[in-house]
Amino acid sequence: MQPTPCGILRHGAPCLLLALLAPLSTAHAQPTERIWGTVHTADGARHEGFLRFGGRGSGQGHAANWTDLLLGRENIREEPFRVWIDSARGGGPFLRTVELKGYRISWNELSGDAVRYVRFAVPFGSVQEIIVRGEVAGLEPRPLSVGARVEAVLRPLNEGAGDGTGERERRWLMGESALFWVGRTIEVEDGRGGREQLGGPHISRIEFSPAPPGPTTSSQRLYGTIEDASGRQFTGPVSWRDWKLSPSDLLDGWTDRSSPPGRIAFGSIRSVERLPDDTDDESEPGIRVTIVDGEVVDLPDRTGVETFSIVVLDHGLGRVTVSSRNFRSLRFHDPVGGPGGGPAGSAAPDETGYDAFGNGAHLRGTVVTRGGAEYEGRIRWGTPKNTTWDHLRGNSDGVGMYVRFARIRRVELLEFPYGEPVRTGGTEFEQGRVRVTLLDGRSYEMTGIDDLGEKNVGILVLPTGQGDDSRWRRVGWEDLREVRFDHPATSGVRPPDQEGWQ
Repeated sequence: MQPTPCGILRHGAPCLLLALLAPLSTAHAQPTERIWGTVHTADGARHEGFLRFGGRGSGQGHAANWTDLLLGRENIREEPFRVWIDSARGGGPFLRTVELKGYRISWNELSGDAVRYVRFAVPFGSVQEIIVRGEVAGLEPRPLSVGARVEAVLRPLNEGAGDGTGERERRWLMGESALFWVGRTIEVEDGRGGREQLGGPHISRIEFSPAPPGPTTSSQRLYGTIEDASGRQFTGPVSWRDWKLSPSDLLDGWTDRSSPPGRIAFGSIRSVERLPDDTDDESEPGIRVTIVDGEVVDLPDRTGVETFSIVVLDHGLGRVTVSSRNFRSLRFHDPVGGPGGGPAGSAAPDETGYDAFGNGAHLRGTVVTRGGAEYEGRIRWGTPKNTTWDHLRGNSDGVGMYVRFARIRRVELLEFPYGEPVRTGGTEFEQGRVRVTLLDGRSYEMTGIDDLGEKNVGILVLPTGQGDDSRWRRVGWEDLREVRFDHPATSGVRPPDQEGWQ
């Protein structure tokens, strides 16, 4: 059943407000794609169902599908920190100690180069449970109570025979990251029409699992193809302004000059396009909305001053964020079809459920230096990023990207030094510039300061065949030429064929 919104009047559009009353599609979302879990509260209660995270009010959230990313920040853990120090010192001691009047003083000679914390991103389909240690406070007066820690436990890695019985990675969510995922709204839909809102200090643990047979969800996920200002297209589940992600959510905050602020249900929209820049108007250009019945309305004025962003979970790449300044169009369509009604192409989903998502594996491949030396074995990108679930973070022509390592075939350093520096936090950093080639054949030039620039502590390699006693080798970012990744079947990605395609 297709939505049939009212017509949009060409002169003034009071009817625009009625668009939110248009009937939405009655088709249910595929339950296997939605996050299913059990939320345990401090009073011992259990709340099981489809989960939606991070909302701004009732029923609104930031993550609902297994392919959505759990974004966080954590301190560098002791084990990867020691690996980096040991490799940087060539196996020598990483501490210096002096005796002074009966006191022993030790310090790390490389502490000035140490990265204090790192950002990470893993799909919710990779998470086994989230544990709250201590009490998570509300928004006021501070994000976390003293001593509170939120731990994300990932699923066991595929090792040896690839049976998913290996070690479990653990990631600690700090500060605002912990507050966002646990301290704000978590909507639980029980699969029988019931919904409830949880969050804040009441959460003690969240367990994730496949949805059992039977429960259905009436909450669909927006799906479509976005085209950026450079003409590149990205296809997958869509989030508007990072948190509006279902047909029942509303496109609001716009006006057509002659009506109250527009509020249009996304389920009533066929496409959104950026209006051409008006050289006589310094404000942000508006958008053109095409309703499913063909009616078109231009919304040229922003009621707010900030730009908005659109997130697409491109299944062949990872998470793509396109700002209002860099997007050309967004067309909504079914997951099985492309924006013009044809096949969805290489970005079609291949991981729809928790079981189908599979278990990750350690990163493996070959690191090549500028001098031509090659090291093959396990790889750490920086310090903690060492699994196929992790993501390479950067920007490409104004588009933010979290590229999943399981989707990367090759990373090439294009030049050194890198180019224009970036100032952040009052400090100037040099950006790296690389070319990233994906398993599906696409390639993008990317820049960044964390994973790709001055804040990257280097690539660590544990050479194959030297046993557990072998040392990690560090290849400094300035000495790197390229990294080629191996992708066994257990990583959740089909290996490329002889033509280099999946």
